[in-house]
Amino acid sequence: MQMISLGRDSRTYHFRDTLKGIGCRFDPGSKCWLVPADRHCEAVRIIAERPDFPPPLRLVEEHEPDQVKEFPPTAEQALFFRIFGDSINDIVGNAYAGTGKTTTMVMVARKFPRQRFLYIVYNRKNAKEAKARFPKNVRAMTAHALAFNGLNLNRYPNKTPRKGYDYTHIFSRIHDGRGSLPGLVARQYIDVLREVVASFEESIDDIITVPYRIGLLLSSVQIASGLSLDQMIAEADKFCAKNGTPSGYYITFLCNMRDFIRGKKRRNLFRFFDKTENNVLRDFVAHFSADAEVKSAVVEFHDQVQRHARDFFRILTDFDNDVPMGFNTYLKLYQLKKPVINGFAAIMFDEAQDANPVMLDIIMRQSARKIWVGDRHQAIYQFNGAVNTIDDLIVSGATVVPLTKSFRFGPNIADAGNRVLELKYRYFKEKYAPGSIGRIEGAGKAKGDGKRVILCRSNVGVLEAALSSKGPVFFGDCLPEECLRDMLDIYDISQGQPVRREESPYKGFTSFEDLKSEAETARDLDTCRAISILERYGAQKFRESVESLLVSVRSGEDAPLHIITAHRAKGMEWSHVTVASDFVMRFYYFDRKTGELLPKKFVPEDEVNLLYVAVTRAMDTVSVPLEIEELLGI
Repeated sequence: MQMISLGRDSRTYHFRDTLKGIGCRFDPGSKCWLVPADRHCEAVRIIAERPDFPPPLRLVEEHEPDQVKEFPPTAEQALFFRIFGDSINDIVGNAYAGTGKTTTMVMVARKFPRQRFLYIVYNRKNAKEAKARFPKNVRAMTAHALAFNGLNLNRYPNKTPRKGYDYTHIFSRIHDGRGSLPGLVARQYIDVLREVVASFEESIDDIITVPYRIGLLLSSVQIASGLSLDQMIAEADKFCAKNGTPSGYYITFLCNMRDFIRGKKRRNLFRFFDKTENNVLRDFVAHFSADAEVKSAVVEFHDQVQRHARDFFRILTDFDNDVPMGFNTYLKLYQLKKPVINGFAAIMFDEAQDANPVMLDIIMRQSARKIWVGDRHQAIYQFNGAVNTIDDLIVSGATVVPLTKSFRFGPNIADAGNRVLELKYRYFKEKYAPGSIGRIEGAGKAKGDGKRVILCRSNVGVLEAALSSKGPVFFGDCLPEECLRDMLDIYDISQGQPVRREESPYKGFTSFEDLKSEAETARDLDTCRAISILERYGAQKFRESVESLLVSVRSGEDAPLHIITAHRAKGMEWSHVTVASDFVMRFYYFDRKTGELLPKKFVPEDEVNLLYVAVTRAMDTVSVPLEIEELLGI
């Protein structure tokens, strides 16, 4: 395919959208626009309208993407192509694990070469892989790349995300000194505003409001700042006695809040109270807000935070300053502009079961036909605000084509995956009609490449697996420096040493017993497990292992053993999969009366989905903890 170089400076001209409309794309490697040779005349005409454009033009070669080896379509894939070709409706591909979701989309693009497709993928790595696999009538990009281009952010390098940027200096531009800051320093108040703005950036709202949970938390801090600890405890005792509820957890919450406000626990407000349940905050606010004066102060502080959060967002999105936007900030700004995406017959939306609601709103507004693809049972980011679009479309009666024939594994792995789906049905019978969960057909053959992986539920689980492993191991980015330093903070506390890192979630703890007690009270499973690991292996070995992981150069992906979290494993596959033991406590609880592990009666749906993801990464064999085996009936 012949391409024409139009020079590096053309990217700054206002007619770049016209160039894109005829199939051009900007190549950052060569710093020039690339134009299909069959659009040569049109490109020359467009450029001729700008006499200030630097000549001359030159021809360069660019190879077509590698041809995908096509196999005969399955009956389900053939049905998908037929429905797409015979109708103008949107279509949903509910593709189970390993059923060739991406291959199906490639085949659609090749069967309809005269149609142009926009393919929205989950991350940059997926976009790069798609560009190598899809034909030239497909443009693959992430949602953030679409927003980046739509806002022309390449013209504003100072507004692009900068890791570790300190926004505290904005405090003086927002706070006029008249409002109250109940026990909060400038950095913490900016954290509050960032949390409110972050919640707005994950929503499809047009204006910032303080979310319910954040409002409860702010109200609690405001009230507590004006009360003595003795007052709070006395009132809590009265409240709990009147309602017949135990006061222990409630008073622990109050004591922790007072320590926080008095400066004994100066950490991020939201990380500190992340485990506190909404009903505790609600009861606290309702009880103390009975006083009209207190209630008025709470409302005033709430309005102040809302006003300042809006000012903060305006500063972030002002292109006349150099305060950088975050990735979600410019995606939200793009959505607020209600963009129109032209030039495509259809938009393919990958991983639709974990759709970003903001990007979903952008796509839903487009007139182009939509192809939604994903696995409704792999929705694992609902805790982060993701929307299971596949589920929603199925419920709404959309045209759905299931892809159930997996080429990743054979019948044995398929059986394990189906047992997880049966478990999901047992938990959520009210949601799913009999038979609607579906089943996977294992049609793959053993690959025999020998790669092994331990899939963990959390970063702490990765650490525990690393402590007991031998030989070269690949961790990917599942043990970030921050997580390892948190582990060292736990070690320092166990040795009676103060935590020096201001950003540590354990800042303020000096007693190991206090840390254990609070972790158990708040049901912080990750901290509880880290403490358990330290006690099991000994403090010295725990510290040495964490420090060696912190400074070591980790093995590459060719290492025979990988240890990563199940969230990171999405879309990947290995010959042999071991599901780590830290999954167990997501499905069981410890009965203090009997000393037994008992199955939970309720488990969040995305936890069951994550187990399904872990099990279906296997090509040859999968091993799960004994307790999970019993739960699945294996």
